[in-house]
Amino acid sequence: MPIRARSHILEEESIRRFEDALPAGWVYRGKSPDYGIDGEVEIYNEDGSATGLTFNVQLRATDDNARADRVRLKVDQLDYFLSFDVPTAVVRYDSSDASFNWQWASYIASRTVLGEKQKTFTYRFGARERWNGATPADIRRTLEVRRRLSAYPPSMAVPLRVDLSAIPVADRYNVDRAIARAITDSRGALARAANEPAEVEAFARLEPAFLAVGIDTVTGATFDLRDPGPDDYLVSILYALVRMFRRKRLIRQAEALAKLIAERGLAHHSQDLAFEACLALASDLPALVKLAVINGFHEQTGVHYGALSLTIYKAPQDEGTRRIAMDAFFDASISAARAIDGASGAAAHYSIGNFYRAQNERALAVAHYNRARKLRSAYLDTGYYLSELGGLLFVSGRYRASAQAYWGAVLQNPDDADLLFLLADALLLAGCVAAALCCFKLAVPGCTAPRLLAEAELKILICDQLVEEVGSVVVPRRRAEASLALHPDGHDRPEDLERLLREVDAINPGARFNLGVTRAGEGNRSAALHHFLLCAIAQPQDVEAWANAVICALPLGDEMLLLCIMSVAIHHKGAEAYDHLRGELVAQSAPPEMLEALDEAAMVLLEQSERPSEGGFTLRMLDGDSYHSFTVSGLGTA
Repeated sequence: MPIRARSHILEEESIRRFEDALPAGWVYRGKSPDYGIDGEVEIYNEDGSATGLTFNVQLRATDDNARADRVRLKVDQLDYFLSFDVPTAVVRYDSSDASFNWQWASYIASRTVLGEKQKTFTYRFGARERWNGATPADIRRTLEVRRRLSAYPPSMAVPLRVDLSAIPVADRYNVDRAIARAITDSRGALARAANEPAEVEAFARLEPAFLAVGIDTVTGATFDLRDPGPDDYLVSILYALVRMFRRKRLIRQAEALAKLIAERGLAHHSQDLAFEACLALASDLPALVKLAVINGFHEQTGVHYGALSLTIYKAPQDEGTRRIAMDAFFDASISAARAIDGASGAAAHYSIGNFYRAQNERALAVAHYNRARKLRSAYLDTGYYLSELGGLLFVSGRYRASAQAYWGAVLQNPDDADLLFLLADALLLAGCVAAALCCFKLAVPGCTAPRLLAEAELKILICDQLVEEVGSVVVPRRRAEASLALHPDGHDRPEDLERLLREVDAINPGARFNLGVTRAGEGNRSAALHHFLLCAIAQPQDVEAWANAVICALPLGDEMLLLCIMSVAIHHKGAEAYDHLRGELVAQSAPPEMLEALDEAAMVLLEQSERPSEGGFTLRMLDGDSYHSFTVSGLGTA
């Protein structure tokens, strides 16, 4: 006869006992499959009417009384609990005495410090977390307060109930006065709690070396304080309430308290609390910068330096206001760094330059790079500085200067294929075609990214053709003169365009595009392809040039060349490049089988190009004679 596993028996027993512990009218519904949530409880009034209040339950059972006061959870499981709109109660059943311990998953998360790669943790229940006769009322109040908070008026003050009974009588007056003054100055964010409890209340419970702050039964924080004075209690109360108000969408109240903190110049030892207080001031950038400096966030050694920089840069204000705030924040950063020594100041300028480069603010980035170089000339001997400067000069169209910077970086890192590729790119657009050809060929064996390899091979072909066409290893690139020579309406004679390419600017995109159109009209698809490719290389955002290049390549029968062009076009312009090409082919009545083959190839290339990349900027902090660097990722552009 089969024997049932004890775990199954224990699970059923825990569910039955839990249902028995619920008030009459509360309904427990099991989840099957549960996916980490065992059930849902819906609360009804005694008369059977619905309240609309529900909560999820994660039920853990044990026969071991010694382990009934703790529960082991996976980090991703806790994150799953927190992803629901309704709260989750983690309940531990002890079969030895049919008792329960319990706590909200959100509270467990707030009391748990996790390591960077930690996957599991153990939470130990306290004596106050035993399920008893008052627990259902506490649960219901928590759910009711959560609902009231979601509709709490921005103009209404939150009552603060302060319990001073545990601190010495001699200390109570000064502490009470400090809190009372803060309530008065809180711009209507706080009010002193009345004798009768309000529907929503915040609380502060003070002890000689301990402080508990919270909003009713919904959320809370505790602090261990050493010999606290009135200001020590007050600072932690205010910072904790800012975080709680902000997370409960009491945005106006959170901002008002954060402004009070900034006005009084109050710093907090918890960097995370201080960071959230700064975020609460996103609509008041001068106050945000002031509070950030008060808490030392302008110093690059702070973990929140990069995130705060981006918060200011993307704040919901006009550009002028953001610029003033950015200047104030970065000026404070530079001053703090230069107070240490010149090299630290150089590192500050370098990191700020990287930030502006990530936001495509080229002029500001170059200015800070140059200041970094002047303060610390050794930057000119570092590959990372030269490569980043080279990239900035390249996107600014200063190709010769870019090539010089990249050349210096390559000397520092001669085996870096990506650097060789970037140097080759700069050399090509500077007109040094033979040198570019050599660098592209040197880069190819080390190119690991398929996209980069395709682009290198395509540009090798272009360089070969360009040297053959012009008959020189260096071609002219007088871009300003070429722009003046071309007719604004584009009606230049082909022979004039050829002379301009030969004598003034060999890679002029306008001349190349118009000659491509002319040669395609004459039926010379190979020559047209060469012109369109040079136009596209000079202007990678030109989807028309890329589309024309593919259309010219189709009848040539070179499948590898066709895929190379499509790969590079999609890398630079993504789906827009292929969508434009496809529209042109449909308009030209391309055969369905051709479109099907191109669609299949494009889908593969698009999947590769659309994989998320980690944007960001690099910070470098001086530590003695060496630098520590880290990247603030996920920034993108403004």
